[in-house]
Amino acid sequence: MDFLSRPHWVASVLMLIGIVLASACLIVAGPLPFDIAITRALQAVFGETPRWAEVVTTTTKSPWVWLTLLIGGGLAFIRNGWHGPVVMLVAFGVIKLLDLGLRAVFYVPKPLPEWVPVAAISHSSGFPSTFALVYAAVCGAVLLGPRQKGSLSLWVSWVAVMMLVVGLLTRVVLGGHWMSQVLACYAIAFLVVLALYVGLARFVKPSNALSTVFLKGS
Repeated sequence: MDFLSRPHWVASVLMLIGIVLASACLIVAGPLPFDIAITRALQAVFGETPRWAEVVTTTTKSPWVWLTLLIGGGLAFIRNGWHGPVVMLVAFGVIKLLDLGLRAVFYVPKPLPEWVPVAAISHSSGFPSTFALVYAAVCGAVLLGPRQKGSLSLWVSWVAVMMLVVGLLTRVVLGGHWMSQVLACYAIAFLVVLALYVGLARFVKPSNALSTVFLKGS
């Protein structure tokens, strides 16, 4: 599962997804056409306030976020070597600053009870989603680096994918964010991670797998 045989192509796709969804969220200032239907469908399947979702939500809040970073760093090291944890930690710092900056400029409403059931009403901006940015930075550092050989690193890739899926379901089922808001933040955080991997590749030995993947053809 190597997503980056063409890193520049991946970056272009992520940028396009992020720009389209983020722009739509800001312009509409509410749910996109598919958001309400998807939220209601997922709540019909999982319930409106499943306990597992409430637990997962806490994993990006202090002090549990440090456990999330520890686990993510371990997964990134198994799959990508030392580059993974380094990129993950730097990406975490970058997206926290990005989160603060975007919130200072933009305000987009979160889901409201008149649209869908909401586990906990919040008047903070729904975009960006701090939860989504953190999860995508952690899991992106695992998935977007050059994978080491072996079945273990492949399994680690699937663990990261499942974390992203569970994270997405968590915020949508609880009515914490619209799916469009979460996906936009996933794309933005992935782009940050990818940029950091490309930048790091320029400082390692030419024979290093990181350089081989990210600087090929540049």
